[in-house]
Amino acid sequence: MLSLLAAVPAGATNVTGTELLAECSAVRDSAAHKQCVSYIAGVVDGIDTLITSLRLLHPFNGAYPRLYCLPPGTAATSLVAPTVDYLRKYPGTLHYGASSEVLLALKQAYPCASS
Repeated sequence: MLSLLAAVPAGATNVTGTELLAECSAVRDSAAHKQCVSYIAGVVDGIDTLITSLRLLHPFNGAYPRLYCLPPGTAATSLVAPTVDYLRKYPGTLHYGASSEVLLALKQAYPCASS
């Protein structure tokens, strides 16, 4: 019963850019750094799933372009450096949610070729 009271609902806490920068700046292979890598991988997975879902729901709309274009086989660990670079470049946005900061970092680091 006490464990139910102590449980935090999913999505109850929002990670900020400040918190993500701290985790991603931790020593490689530390628990904090691994949490950073997992967070970024989750954001990428979520964004890709959302875009795919929107395209499937509205196949003739064409209004759902890819937001970034990662090279095939890109490992989540290689996304830490561009994310950290972005967070350091824009310190005024560190109070925002980390997921949107990751999106903007990847969009800047991995732009899609123009059609």
